[in-house]
Amino acid sequence: MRYGKREALAIVGVLAGLSQVVGCGQRVPAPTSYSKFTAKDGSFSCEYPAGWEVEGGSRADNSYGWGRFSKGNVQVKVTADTTGSYLADISKSSGGPFGGGGNEENRAVAMLHERGKKDMEDDFSGYKEKPAVIFQSPGLGEGRKSEFLADGSFGGRIRGVRATLLTNNRRITTICQCPEVEWNTLKPAFNKVINSVSLH
Repeated sequence: MRYGKREALAIVGVLAGLSQVVGCGQRVPAPTSYSKFTAKDGSFSCEYPAGWEVEGGSRADNSYGWGRFSKGNVQVKVTADTTGSYLADISKSSGGPFGGGGNEENRAVAMLHERGKKDMEDDFSGYKEKPAVIFQSPGLGEGRKSEFLADGSFGGRIRGVRATLLTNNRRITTICQCPEVEWNTLKPAFNKVINSVSLH
């Protein structure tokens, strides 16, 4: 069967689109080495899987710094903002509604983590999150993290983990996400990034 020029161009376009989908759907291997990232505004540093695409930036007033590391459909984003610190100060002064073992800093980070859940529900369709667990950051002390599940594209599911840490003047949020089928492979790398977050 012979095709006209218009039909031939349409077929080429469809095949190109399919090849892009297939390429993006390739599994990301477990990282074996890591590099160091320092936020443009100096608000934090962390490790990230070597060879992944790196982006980063900050606001002119240095109230918000960020870094994003990605490969295929997998992404890790770390942000540091001063707004979270103001909210933490309010929580400390009012006694805070969330448990922290009697420690003001721990109550504040628990409150900030719970507030972050609402943002995730706004950003992700079908967002479901497990209860927060306490973790100890070597560089920043006690934090909170929660594993989550959300709707992805083409009927797939996204799985990931969200973590919150608090410094003297910043809230640092790390959001790691991947296709559900890649979770078991990448979960250790996600936790490594989360545990590596520290002050610059």
